[in-house]
Amino acid sequence: MGMKNIFKAGTLFGLLFVATSCEKDEEKAVLNAEAKIEMSLSANTLALDKEKGSETALSVSWETQQLNLNLGHSYSILLESNGKSKEVSVTKSPYSFSHVELNKILLANLELAAGTEAEVKVTLKDAISNTYSIPTQAKTIKITPYVDLIEPTEWGIVGHATPNGWDGPDLPFWKNPTNSNERIAYVALKDGEIKFRKNNAWAENYGDDGKNGSLENGGANIPVTAGIYKIVWNINENTYTIEKYSWSIIGDGAKGWGDNDDILLEYDGPTNTWKATGVNLKNGGIKFRFNKAWAVSWGDKNADGVLDQEDDNNIPVAAGTYTITVDFSVTPPTYSIK
Repeated sequence: MGMKNIFKAGTLFGLLFVATSCEKDEEKAVLNAEAKIEMSLSANTLALDKEKGSETALSVSWETQQLNLNLGHSYSILLESNGKSKEVSVTKSPYSFSHVELNKILLANLELAAGTEAEVKVTLKDAISNTYSIPTQAKTIKITPYVDLIEPTEWGIVGHATPNGWDGPDLPFWKNPTNSNERIAYVALKDGEIKFRKNNAWAENYGDDGKNGSLENGGANIPVTAGIYKIVWNINENTYTIEKYSWSIIGDGAKGWGDNDDILLEYDGPTNTWKATGVNLKNGGIKFRFNKAWAVSWGDKNADGVLDQEDDNNIPVAAGTYTITVDFSVTPPTYSIK
């Protein structure tokens, strides 16, 4: 055999070898039934504690075994209870849930009762392609969520610009869950004046003598114009800010898409959420927007209860009367329509 023919034969053999090897690798990817995930939980029973906040409450650890392939992984943890579920995307083992994160999921997504022990099924999912996920055996943990209510402070807003005038009861300031130095109020005011006072009484009150955002004990009334506001009081520096602030529902599934069609959400202090009750919806779509304008708006393109700012993300709704709740304290925000 000449050198030219030897070269051709060698090349052909090499191509056959590569093709055969690729075919066998594909068979491994499809046929390796031994691939599995070993998952473990850091606890079997758990009572969540509000005082522990961002501390770790539960760790989920896992290891993929006998895969024999170097593929990318897309992990997620699925929490389920009583027909409700929440899937959390994760990147690597272990993943730790804080007390506050896990409590929000149990109350808002799984709709469990605070203070009552419930069984929660935990499953680790590993999607190595669009069509194939490595199976894992689910584990069950007994968890007791805590009552997550924010108490109003002793301080409030009084004045003829408020709905109750100078006699009160005053509009409450709430503790800022993320900054202990701040008190926050979300209020609808009329043209007029306001002051801040303690326990609906005049023994301790603050105003602003210089109209400069700095508070003085017994200071002058604070003039305001009609609108919906967020008032933040820094109790360390004794300063305050007042800014226009509202969230609303808009869309052809509600009153319409016009400039005057917004349905206002009201701040619910104990849960630090925004709500509207008895909302009459029609078949159509809705969105949530800030200050009745389109500069900031939210929808839900994936229809998963998590808000986004993608294109074409109107939230489809069916005709009926609902309570609508939005939680802007989490990132990204979440909502429910019940």
